[in-house]
Amino acid sequence: MKRLFISVFSFLIIISCNNEKNTYDKTPLENINSTKLLHDGLLREYVLHVPQLYDGETPLPLVLNFHGFGDSATSHSLSTGMIPVANENNFIIAFPQGALLNGSPHWNSNLESPENKSTVDDFGFVESLVSDVSSNYNIDQTKIYATGFSNGGFLVYSLACYNSDLFAAFAGVSTTIMEEAIVNCSPAHKTPIIHFHGLLDQDVPINGGPGLSSMSSMVNFWKEFNELNLAPESKIITSNNYIRIEKLSYKNNQNSTLIETYTLDGGGHEWFNLDIENKNTSEIIWEFFSKHNLNNLN
Repeated sequence: MKRLFISVFSFLIIISCNNEKNTYDKTPLENINSTKLLHDGLLREYVLHVPQLYDGETPLPLVLNFHGFGDSATSHSLSTGMIPVANENNFIIAFPQGALLNGSPHWNSNLESPENKSTVDDFGFVESLVSDVSSNYNIDQTKIYATGFSNGGFLVYSLACYNSDLFAAFAGVSTTIMEEAIVNCSPAHKTPIIHFHGLLDQDVPINGGPGLSSMSSMVNFWKEFNELNLAPESKIITSNNYIRIEKLSYKNNQNSTLIETYTLDGGGHEWFNLDIENKNTSEIIWEFFSKHNLNNLN
């Protein structure tokens, strides 16, 4: 079934969600390839990075990283600092390119509705992308993950609701889950989530907005779905550029962390340039991802 984009009021919100801030090295790296893919009558594109140690024999994890509204896959691949993490930890990473909506790249994160602005089938595109990469590279199908910034994060959390059978864990940066997605959410398994949000975010406010869930509502939804009844472990962290960071870890009865959140005092609408125990945001995301696979999500 074709799933369409976002309602009118939500579209007005994401117009401003393309102001990424970061200070990562944007020097072009090797082994980045742009791939075309025909899906639903549209010629789609993604940027793929294969780690230097890939030998074709050992199945590798796959990470999909979605850019924000108005951005590009190439820019996002350089700005998030995740390619060096892929090289160090030996996983393949794809940066999908959003289709145009009124001249700007976007992600279609909601189900079909007369109010929606877009007819782009991004859920189907993601499935086709994973299939395309898997047909050309040796991918561990139990270790496929999705992360995204802003509007790209809207799509990631909708994937957690509608396409969870493909993915073992999800990460969102300066984003949230759409209220419509919560209403219609039906994941196929327990859903590990890691989330980063700044208190100063004016584009995707931490307290939510029209069509957008607050961070607390989103966390409560995933807590209930994942049956996490224990109080979260809290840790206060200091990092460069941010006044105070609160990390909350929600564990199940087997002591496995299924939800991890970072709330940044001083953080705005950005892919955060963190330095926590010598790990940046992308390294923290991968560390969380690497603990989960489809075989241990009962």
